[in-house]
Amino acid sequence: MTFAPVAHAPTVARWTRRIRKAGPAMPRHVDPFAPTVDRAHKWLGVIAGTIGTDDRAFTYRVVRAWLHTVRDRIGVDAAAHSSAQLPELFRGVFFEGWIPSRVPVNHHVDEFIEQFASAAGIAEVEVPALAGSITDAMDSSFSPGHLLPVFAVLPGRLGDILAGSPTTRSQSRQTRTSSSSGRRHNRNGIDASSIRRCGRLRHISGRFE
Repeated sequence: MTFAPVAHAPTVARWTRRIRKAGPAMPRHVDPFAPTVDRAHKWLGVIAGTIGTDDRAFTYRVVRAWLHTVRDRIGVDAAAHSSAQLPELFRGVFFEGWIPSRVPVNHHVDEFIEQFASAAGIAEVEVPALAGSITDAMDSSFSPGHLLPVFAVLPGRLGDILAGSPTTRSQSRQTRTSSSSGRRHNRNGIDASSIRRCGRLRHISGRFE
């Protein structure tokens, strides 16, 4: 069976002519997307400086790995909260491929490290230092305490990795299950150790302003 071509289907040549008739690209000063793109580039540049590289493609991979590994381990409410202050382009990356009905995934440290390393294209031993640097950079741009709900829902060892503490597989196996017994919480129900971990991050504030 054969099908007759659609009489008015636009061809590449036709679209090219339409684009040319539309005139040159929009000047940057009237481009409505320019501020969004500029802000994303500014964030990426600061994060690149934080992790000590000029490679923006590598920086983007690491940031994307951080966003997705964290996002997958927190609930819907915490994800909505943590993404609210991200630049629009970063927010789009954050929710790329996100399936609310499948989160949070398990909190095993080994699996967090494996997912992060695979997504970022780095060795597993490099994950804590890079994850901690990204957390520093993110925390410095948010309002004070914005990351507390993220740390509050993560087991202590996983939160420590996000804060840059090194880990080994033997340590992570010993801390796969984190009990809330014996933890002290503030009046808002947030684990006090989460506050301490998050509080240690705010040493490069103002760099995204």
